[in-house]
Amino acid sequence: MTGDPAPSPQARTLPRWFVATLVVVFCIPVAVFVCSLVSTSYGTRCHEALARHDDRSAQRLCSIAVAVYPFNVQAQLDRDAARHAAEAASVETQCQALVNAKRFHDAQPVCRQAVDRASGDPRAFVAEAQLFMQTGDYRSAAADCSTAIRLAPSDPNAYMIRAKASARLRDFKDAASDYQTAALLFQQRADDAGRKAALAAAATLPHH
Repeated sequence: MTGDPAPSPQARTLPRWFVATLVVVFCIPVAVFVCSLVSTSYGTRCHEALARHDDRSAQRLCSIAVAVYPFNVQAQLDRDAARHAAEAASVETQCQALVNAKRFHDAQPVCRQAVDRASGDPRAFVAEAQLFMQTGDYRSAAADCSTAIRLAPSDPNAYMIRAKASARLRDFKDAASDYQTAALLFQQRADDAGRKAALAAAATLPHH
């Protein structure tokens, strides 16, 4: 007794073109979706690092985000911003080094370049303010600190320098206010030495 003939191998195997179509229709969109999610996660971490001025970490995280999903436009923008900020921070470091070395003439163009290249970075303005304090341009120092405070209201160092500039300009009321604000910000950072320094400086001001 003979049974039904066995199906041929060709009848049991899906055509290659059909398999390829399934891969394209189902697998690739899933992979793109997953890559997009991973890229978004790294991009968010990059943006947070950029906000706290951790430029090196921001560049690394954004580069990963773009590598995983090249269409992440925000990550591309943040990566470029981080790179620009890192370059500006390098100039700001040069400015600070020249000020510390008391090479004020050499520091002036470098500090100005740092400010021009990092208009949104308060560190450049604080560095230039320190230069102005050393050269006796207290009004410019106070103005730079005001800009730094607008950009980073929680930075006690900018308040300290502006307080010193105000005291030199004999604006003791504003100086006292800035020292008190700096002391509070230092306290919030658990920086007891900074808090004590701010209060001690405020205590030396004439009372009016």
